[in-house]
Order: sequence, then C-alpha cells, then structure tokens
Amino acid sequence: VIPEVIEAIETRDVAREQENGDIYVVTSIVDEAGKKVGAVLIVYKPSDIHAMIAGIRKPVYVMTILIACIVLSFVLVLSHTITGPLSKLMEVIKNISAVHFDERMPVDVFSDNEIMQVGAAVNNMAEKLEEVETSRQHFVSNVSHELKTPLSSIKVLSESILLDSEAPKETYVEFLRDINSEVDRMTEIINDLL
Repeated sequence: VIPEVIEAIETRDVAREQENGDIYVVTSIVDEAGKKVGAVLIVYKPSDIHAMIAGIRKPVYVMTILIACIVLSFVLVLSHTITGPLSKLMEVIKNISAVHFDERMPVDVFSDNEIMQVGAAVNNMAEKLEEVETSRQHFVSNVSHELKTPLSSIKVLSESILLDSEAPKETYVEFLRDINSEVDRMTEIINDLL
C-alpha cells in the first residue's frame, strides 16, 4: 500500500517527491454522497520529461539555425534589392556631376517606388543639362565665329597698312574706316551678347 494513497483517502489530496526522484500525485474519488471511495495515483517521472526535452532540444536548435539562415538570406536579398538601385543612382549622379550628361539611370516602369521616382527625376535633369550643354556649345561656336570674322578683317586691313608703307593717304583712310567699321560691328555683337 502506498502511503500517499492512504493519506488521500483518509485526509487530503497529496503531491510528494519520492526518494528515486519520481513525484506521486494522489487525489481522492468521492461518490455522490460525498464519501471517499477510492483514489487516483499519478506517477510523474522527471527523468522521462528531461529525456523528452533533450529529444526536442536538438530539432529546436536545427530549426532555429534554419530559420536564422532563411531570415538572413531574405535580408540580404532585400538589402541588395534596395541598395543595388541606390548604388547605381549614386554612380549616375557622380557621372552627371563629372559632366557626362549622357548617363542615365535604368528605370523599371513596373516598379513604382521612391528610388525609381528619384531615378526618373535624375534622368529628366540629365536630359535638361544635356540640352543646356548642347545649347552652350552652339552658342560658343556661333559667338566665336561671329567674333572671328571682324577680327580677321581687322587683322588683314592692319597688316596691309603696315606692309604697304608707300600707299597713298586715301588707301590708309579707307582701310582705317574699314577697321573702324569692323570694331563697331564687334561692339554690336558684344552688346547683343550682354
């Protein structure tokens, strides 16, 4: 006879650890009249629980490592998805600032996120800068051509005066009038530019 069973039937329910480490839990059975007619004994073996926990521990470690690897892979892919376009955008901006106005950011029309919107804005800015640069080059080319023509005339006329020391006075006067006319022409061009 187990003393805990007798105690549960005679006085109260019991839970007690045994010398071998097992735990006995005893509860009495009461009939409809309230009389104790028996008891239920539950033997709890902590060694079984520890063995079960040890058996679960290894799969839990494996699952934790597996989940960590999956999360890490996901984070790497996500960060590459975000930082890749940002790196390309920075490279395009650096090239544009180095006067490579033909540089463009590849924009994914199916992806409408902030990075693609900034990329489209950078492309738009690069196109406008390219137009401004083309206009500037045409302007410089036209101005230099417009200024070279009167300068060439002045140069030819002044060299003619210098080389022909025995020319009549009328020739000198005519050449100086032409030089004066070319200077007036250059003044008009410069005024137009200003």
